[in-house]
Amino acid sequence: MKIQQANFSGIQLLRGAAAVAVLIHHTLEESTILLPGKFIPDFLILIGASGVDIFFVISGFIMFYTMQNRFNAPTAASDFMARRLIRIIPLYWMCTLLILMLASSGLAYKSLIVTPDNIISAFFLLPNDWPILGVAWTLQYEMYFYVLFAWCLTFLSTHKTVIILPLVLFAVTCFGQLLPASPARDFFTNPIALEFSFGLWLAYFFCSEDLPRISTLAAVLTGLMLIIAATLLFPGNGTTGLERSMRFFTWGIPATLIVYAVLFMGKIGGPIGRVLYLVGDASYSIYLTHAIVMTGYARLIKSDGVALMLPPGLWIL
Repeated sequence: MKIQQANFSGIQLLRGAAAVAVLIHHTLEESTILLPGKFIPDFLILIGASGVDIFFVISGFIMFYTMQNRFNAPTAASDFMARRLIRIIPLYWMCTLLILMLASSGLAYKSLIVTPDNIISAFFLLPNDWPILGVAWTLQYEMYFYVLFAWCLTFLSTHKTVIILPLVLFAVTCFGQLLPASPARDFFTNPIALEFSFGLWLAYFFCSEDLPRISTLAAVLTGLMLIIAATLLFPGNGTTGLERSMRFFTWGIPATLIVYAVLFMGKIGGPIGRVLYLVGDASYSIYLTHAIVMTGYARLIKSDGVALMLPPGLWIL
């Protein structure tokens, strides 16, 4: 197939923006205690969770784009899995161990459920209702897609992958309803996994040069407006995101449009550009470690009298 070069500087910026969106989402969740008698609108808390959907679309895009010429190659699947595991596992295990150490010392995470099953599930990213590191639920879906994509690299061609892999995800989502009630059933029946397919399709058509160039600014603004509209119009699952039956569509489609848009984005220079790309490079670290920092932040602002030491806006900032 023809290959079109992607502008990964735009992807890097978007990774950073997605990580910061999730950070803001969790910050606002924890900060409601700072505003007695007031409230932070749920949709403002909710909207930052859409950064996860952007991450999933980017992940599907990058996987296909970087491996497009390796399908059916003898070591393609093993090379792919090795690179992905080296990228995500060491830092994830370090953060998980830190939480276990804090919980065992009694300094934090006193309510954490620590059992052999939970520990095994955590370290191997298996579906679990009580993850040790809360944000690890997204890594469980990443691992799920890695395994399916590695299978495609071994047994399927490029063209068959973009048809069969989404069908497999859809079939598992539907037929998973037949499983008995369990964390596995909750995991496999969540259609958010289909967002990886959106990134897969985007990469396929982009590499084939079948997608026209679009205005980055106009498309990003359109995608953001659609995410805002969906957040306002559709029911949320508390403050964790939109209801999962529609999230893959109402947030997943705008997320795909935004990823598509940044592929044509020019590189930003100067000090501002360097800072933005640094945040993009650090997006995975920010995503994992902010959950730990947020625990300290929540504990601090809930301490007697501490919340009164600064205006709420400064605490949130």
